[in-house]
Amino acid sequence: MYIYMVGIDHQLAPLDVRSVFSFTKEQTKRLYSTMLALDDVRGCVIISTCNRMEVWLSMSKESDFSCIETLCTFAGIDHEEYAPFFAERSQEEAVTHLFYVTAGLRSRIFGEDQIITQVGDAIAFARCLQAADNVLEVLFRQAVTAAKRVKTETVLDIRDHSVIHTALNRIREDGIDVEGANCLVIGNGMMGRLAAQVLIESGANVTMTIRRYHHNEVVVPSGCNKIEYTRRYDVIPDCDLIVSATTSPHLTIDMDHLKEVPIEHEICMIDLAVPRDIDSRIGELSNVRLYDIDSFEIAPRTEQLEKNLRAAQAIMQEEQQGFFEWLQGRSHISQIEAIKEAVGQDTVNRLIPQIRQMQLTDDEKEELKRQIAGAGERMMNHLLFGLQKNMSEDFFCDTMDAIMKSLYE
Repeated sequence: MYIYMVGIDHQLAPLDVRSVFSFTKEQTKRLYSTMLALDDVRGCVIISTCNRMEVWLSMSKESDFSCIETLCTFAGIDHEEYAPFFAERSQEEAVTHLFYVTAGLRSRIFGEDQIITQVGDAIAFARCLQAADNVLEVLFRQAVTAAKRVKTETVLDIRDHSVIHTALNRIREDGIDVEGANCLVIGNGMMGRLAAQVLIESGANVTMTIRRYHHNEVVVPSGCNKIEYTRRYDVIPDCDLIVSATTSPHLTIDMDHLKEVPIEHEICMIDLAVPRDIDSRIGELSNVRLYDIDSFEIAPRTEQLEKNLRAAQAIMQEEQQGFFEWLQGRSHISQIEAIKEAVGQDTVNRLIPQIRQMQLTDDEKEELKRQIAGAGERMMNHLLFGLQKNMSEDFFCDTMDAIMKSLYE
């Protein structure tokens, strides 16, 4: 089995380039179909966040096709122009990368918490589309497990780990105070709700936009007002701060419409979306201070943080080793399944005389046989994986060969 990934992120590409590969949900579904149709591809998972887009593939063997070219063709852009912005990784390098990403160690905001949920959502969506095979399922599950251990067993930073916390810290450094400010949050997804909650906790007066067709479905944070999305320009004159965090492919605030809005004081706008929600030209206005996702940098590392980072790396190495042991053990799966089935059937055969004497219907006897066979298989499965865990690979291979030979003598 060959594990491969190709991706673009904040370290490799500016926001405008990353935006080209920020796909809608329907586009992502089509991209899954495109990737799964490629030769030798057995499974696919796509991670898409404001800072990165990665395609993960498990393949029966290393292939000659260009995943980058496939992605660019899908996006309708020139492959040679955009290829330099991509990174490709495979096998152990790819696995290590996923563990670091999931733990927030390769995020723009070092140690952020949201990425764990985003990676979990990625594998869940792939599962719903029946796109993730067993290898990617186990790999992503192990990466999430490792990340959760890192969060609970180490301290990577003393700050709140979210984009909105970092954004607010940044604007405070620039002299903008949110306490008592009138704030508009555009977008009611996970990022929008978190932004609204954090602003409320910071003492701001918050209003959130709600789409008309979602009006009765959305739960807004306690203490948050709501208006229909179409009325967003109506309230801008009274706003001190606007946060936009949607997954819309279209601008939520554009220059042409904003010019028609009477603004008599300075407004701070924070655009947390990829692609952009807020027209970048708005930043040129004298009474608007515009920040986008690339405005927020990673805090410098301290000596204590470096120590904690080493502890986090040890956790991830341990969890990665567990994945590689599982992956290596897959070569014995067919043998293990054959042994389990043989043991289950043999157990049933030995009990058939006793089963025949029982006062049961034929259907009840068949169900009993099935349960007995299942119990035998589970017992053997536990025994074989216990042997594998406690034996060297060579010794375990010899043991499996000997058992298989005995089955057919």
